[in-house]
Amino acid sequence: MGNKYKFGLILGRFNPLHIGHEYLINYALSKCDKLLVFVGSANKEGTIENPFSYKEREEMLKTVFKDKIIVAPLNDLGIGNVPSWGDYLINSALKYIPSVDVFFYGDEEKCHQWFSKEAGNHIEFDIISRKVIDIHGKDIRKFIIDNDEESFKIYTNKAIHSMYPKLRNKMLHIINK
Repeated sequence: MGNKYKFGLILGRFNPLHIGHEYLINYALSKCDKLLVFVGSANKEGTIENPFSYKEREEMLKTVFKDKIIVAPLNDLGIGNVPSWGDYLINSALKYIPSVDVFFYGDEEKCHQWFSKEAGNHIEFDIISRKVIDIHGKDIRKFIIDNDEESFKIYTNKAIHSMYPKLRNKMLHIINK
């Protein structure tokens, strides 16, 4: 296929999927032959920070990217930003792809703490500035709660716009508990 890397990895919560995530995934797709996209906090749902189930987030990703990516769940361990988290991340990825050649992520300082020196020596790291598209999941969740569908549509792919009523109902259910 001729890309720089054979197998790439991205981790995100995608709560919900927005154009910043889409930018990162498209960038990664341009650099590697196969891309594994882990849906983090897959075992969390029903809270303001993690409102949507793994299946709902998977549906958003597959609606936008079809079969261009491999989508898989990654549960939280509750251990913090330590090298054992990085080991867990890589070992989990190896269940879906033969190797992790590159890890793509937004420029979050905590990501540097996830990997032991040994693991870090075998993986390339491609850091994407979050300032390229300065939007966060919490902003999208606020648009949904405030019924600001226009802003939701500006910052999300049109392929998931039809999901807005379902996403809004779920958010309203959570805040009205």
